[in-house]
Order: sequence, then structure tokens, then C-alpha cells
Amino acid sequence: MILSLFTLSCVTDQSDFSDAMDASIGDQKNPAAARAADRLTKGNNGGRTLPDGLQFSREVNNIGGDICPECASARANAGGDVPASRSGGNGKDPKYQVSLRNYPGPSKGCIPVSKVSVSQARNLMASQNISIQNANDLEVRTLGAGLMRIQQLNGGPLSTGMGPRIKGGPYPFIIRSGVESSGQRSDHIQIMKKKSESVVQYVHEYGHLVGNNGGYAAYNSYTGGSKCHITNYAMSSGNEQFAEVFGAFVTEPSSLLNNTRSPAACKKAYEFFAGKFFKNGDRVKECL
Repeated sequence: MILSLFTLSCVTDQSDFSDAMDASIGDQKNPAAARAADRLTKGNNGGRTLPDGLQFSREVNNIGGDICPECASARANAGGDVPASRSGGNGKDPKYQVSLRNYPGPSKGCIPVSKVSVSQARNLMASQNISIQNANDLEVRTLGAGLMRIQQLNGGPLSTGMGPRIKGGPYPFIIRSGVESSGQRSDHIQIMKKKSESVVQYVHEYGHLVGNNGGYAAYNSYTGGSKCHITNYAMSSGNEQFAEVFGAFVTEPSSLLNNTRSPAACKKAYEFFAGKFFKNGDRVKECL
């Protein structure tokens, strides 16, 4: 049971770890526990297939520093959920690993959700021909905060962000429990419940709608195909590159300007949204 659990995935949750090990080795602050974890994470052929004991200990206990490379790589490919090791912003490169939705800075956004009323949020949605289903008031306002910032940057509704009419009605965001991914579909945008209070989660998925309405092509033309390494997930495809950078510009633009992994490409991406894409893109400075 223990070996099969470790073979299938990187364990990054303390409760999962405790279930997998008994109390004597469940405490990863104990050197003996680290050695036990080290033994358990070796492949049958003698090669290591999972993090060593020290890496595993840091990951499980969220001690700090970089997350384990093996877990980051696996989760980044799926846009997955890994605890943040850095919060980002404030004049430093946060070097985000996985999708922006997993970090507090971009999840908070530029406009406090508390400043957006439910009625304001619904009016903003209507102006873009979108709606939201299965949502509580906080989730409605969270989407509203993202749309409000987008319209501030554009000086009004965004033409490339107009939702298509679906069965005679607006294009819906649908909040769903029990799903492990969010994404744009032809007839709706799915948002997983556990990330439904993250502003950037809505902005990212909305970015795919924008991209499919001409945003992808315009971005690629301006940047010449260069990729801004804002997150590992942004490097997985051209579409995710656009959606992650779009999300960063709307919710935490400093992360683009402070980027050190691909500074020229991220500056180019910033310039695209500030000077070419949004009509009032210079208002980005209000969030720096």
C-alpha cells in the first residue's frame, strides 16, 4: 500500500503522508524518518524515481525554498496544485513554478474583491455577454473583480472578450466541485471549486476566450514567438503562455517586470498588453 502510493505520485499533503507512514516515521523532522523516506523513494532498478528523503521532507512540511523539482515538473505539466514557496511581487522575481492560481499575489488581484458588489459583478458580466453558474456571492464578486480590472485597462468592455451566445443566452462560467482542472470549453468555462476564490483563475481561463478571439495571434505576432517564463506552466504551450501572461498583467504586473528567467521576453509581453492590446494599458501602473 505504501509503495504503491509513492510510486503513483509525489505526496505533497501532510495528511496523505501520515496515511502512508506510521507515526514513527511520519515526523519528517526526525533524521530516522528522512532515512526511511529515502529508502521508500528509490526505484527497483536502483535509480531514484521520486525525491530523496530531504526533498520529500521539505515538500511535505512546506519548510520553504524551492519545491521538489520532480513534483514541480509533474504538476506544472497539468497546471497542478503545489503549495507556494514564494508569494511574489514587491520588487523581486517570485519565480513561480506552477500556474499563477496557486499563489496569493495573483489570486488576490489588483482590485480587492471586497470592493466589488454582486450587482456590479453581474453588470460587468452582462457587458461581456458572460454569466456564472453554481456560484456563491464571493465567487460572483471574485470574477467581477477580474473583469473590473480588465475593463479599467481597456477603458470599457473588451471586444475580444465578448462571450459567444449559448442557446440564446450568455456564455457561462460554471463552478464545479469534484473536478481537478479548470478550462475553456466551446459552450462554457469550467472553474474548479477549490480555486474559485482566486481572481487570476478566472482571468486565466477568460484569457483563453480572449486568445481564441484573436489574442493568441496578436500576441505571437508582437513577441515574435518569444516565451516569457512567468511560470513553468506558461512554458507548456503557446496558448498557456498567453493565458498566464494575460493573468499576470491583469493581477500582478510586477511579476512580469521583475522576471529574471526570461527578462527580455517578459518585458516584451508587458509592453504588448500595456501599449498594444489594452486601450488604457498605461493604467497598469496603478497596480505596480
